[in-house]
Amino acid sequence: MFNAFIKIFSLIILGCTTHPDINTEHKNNKELESMDKDSITIHKAKKYNLEKAEIAFSRPILEAEFIVDDALPEFRIQIYNYIKPQEYNTQKIVIRERTWLKDSITNLTVWYRLEKKKWIPVDALEWPKGAEF
Repeated sequence: MFNAFIKIFSLIILGCTTHPDINTEHKNNKELESMDKDSITIHKAKKYNLEKAEIAFSRPILEAEFIVDDALPEFRIQIYNYIKPQEYNTQKIVIRERTWLKDSITNLTVWYRLEKKKWIPVDALEWPKGAEF
């Protein structure tokens, strides 16, 4: 009877201990996830061209392309601070828009324009998930 108790007690104790490799792997995955999210900053987004941003920040959650004109929606209105009517009225200016998930509550959108065969950032905006413009 005592041997049966020892075996059951040993199984309970062994079952309650954690495997160090599993915990380490789980911790490393969490660190990588937070490291990726920490690396997505508005400061970096304004420095990286589109190609570099898509490598650094991974795949965006939203992608769009549009031509700048007099009728940009409220969400994109700050582009007018960088591209003036004289410019978009005399030439076709294409913008590529990319949105990344910055963290669990914030998105980061960056607008790019083509200059010298590279898509360079025009501006960026951090905004709360679920916001309506």
